[in-house]
Amino acid sequence: MVKNLIKNMIYYSGFNQVIRLLYGGHTSIIMLHRVCPQSREIDDPTSQMEISPEFLENFILKKKKQGWNFISLDYLYENFDKCAKYRKNIVFTLDDGFKDNYSFAYPVFKKHNVPFTIYVTNCYPNNIAKLWWYDFIDIIETNKEISFDFKGEIISIDCDNIDSAFNNLRTFYLALDQESKDIVYAELKSKYGFNDYTNLLMTWNDVKTLSKDPLCTIGAHTLTHTNLKVLRNDELYREIYFSKKELEEKINKKIEHFSFPYGGKNEASIREIECASKIGFKTCTTTRPGNIHIEHKEFLNMLPRLSISEYNSNIALNELQLDGLNSILKHKFKKVITV
Repeated sequence: MVKNLIKNMIYYSGFNQVIRLLYGGHTSIIMLHRVCPQSREIDDPTSQMEISPEFLENFILKKKKQGWNFISLDYLYENFDKCAKYRKNIVFTLDDGFKDNYSFAYPVFKKHNVPFTIYVTNCYPNNIAKLWWYDFIDIIETNKEISFDFKGEIISIDCDNIDSAFNNLRTFYLALDQESKDIVYAELKSKYGFNDYTNLLMTWNDVKTLSKDPLCTIGAHTLTHTNLKVLRNDELYREIYFSKKELEEKINKKIEHFSFPYGGKNEASIREIECASKIGFKTCTTTRPGNIHIEHKEFLNMLPRLSISEYNSNIALNELQLDGLNSILKHKFKKVITV
């Protein structure tokens, strides 16, 4: 709360421009998931994954007016030094492969001639994705307590506080290996029932259509959107390599960019980064917050990104300029590239 107050004071004083020049980096890679009319309650933890098409368009118009340059990942890769000199570049990326990326986001990007990347998780267009975060929220919101058997142990989660219950269940679930995830998911589905969310997924026809537009770059995001860090080496390689391979076969183009699912230090560390690098991507993005600095030229396989939120206008409007202030407050400037 205090940090947000300081950030707002600096922003409205105009000192943020000095901060940006000194610490803000030269490019902001924006991380989005869904672009759609509001479909979740604002207090739903998954609502932070959504922005509206109107918000996206207003964000683009505002940044254009401020002199920001919208570029692709390929442009960043091929013109890194030029981007560093210009210092006001934005790259749009969207994770997973939600249908609304095609239905709502694409028309906005097309209208304003803005390049974008969609990191496709293959299980989405293959129509076999488990959207467990929506499933978990649904059962948390409709039960006072969730309990299930896991390997002879009864796991109980109090649902009085939705955020807390969701975070507890999410943390437990992501730490499991894939076989255990499948067991827990099936147990919860059998006991509580899940809604059908397959209508939220892009089809292969959607992906192919997007890939034909020069504005759109299709990137890889693994086969099943699992936590890579809990996988064996052979499973890790398979998740990344065959995601790339299938996408290339479907769209008849090389896949040269990758995003780590979940993408924090607990899901993407040295082993996972080295594996993706060996498979051969130009860039790899994480979910670690930060802008792109000149030092990232040697670390293109672990680029940070920024989220924008419709429900917090300060994040949406100020974060690109004030990202460097986070580094000062946390004494972590130039550590954004550490594993």
